[in-house]
Amino acid sequence: MIKPTWLSININPPKAGYAIAVRSANKFGVGHTYDVINIDSELYDQEEYEDYLSSTSFIEWLPLESESE
Repeated sequence: MIKPTWLSININPPKAGYAIAVRSANKFGVGHTYDVINIDSELYDQEEYEDYLSSTSFIEWLPLESESE
């Protein structure tokens, strides 16, 4: 089984319009807060999406679907 790679929201932001899992920071590696986000790219542009994500407590994201689906 391949271990998923979490990506930093600030360094490598996701594209709007695709489902992602997000998690909050935790310096001990336990007790993270997780959520699933799927922002419609027709309602928000990429800059608004990145602004929204940077204003939350979430720091990392994981793709749940690829751009080719």
